[in-house]
Amino acid sequence: MGSHGQWRLAPAYDLTCSSGINGEHTTAIVGEGRCPTQAHMFQVGEATGLKQVSMQRIIERVTASISRWGEWCKQVDITSISKFPANMQVL
Repeated sequence: MGSHGQWRLAPAYDLTCSSGINGEHTTAIVGEGRCPTQAHMFQVGEATGLKQVSMQRIIERVTASISRWGEWCKQVDITSISKFPANMQVL
């Protein structure tokens, strides 16, 4: 909620890679916790009034950022990064 009491969308960066019970994500996306896909993300976007082109642009930007995860981990000397890419599924 913004400072004027209006709700707005927040970044969805924390919806992925959050291990839960039995391999489910801790936050389900339109009811899908095991393997949310791009189609599930689009359902959320459509429900909030986002246009298809905007949703695609957001997914492309997030995908580009995630692709540099290993590089960023090395920069800050995080060595246990193998689990993340192995579990990451491109939406």
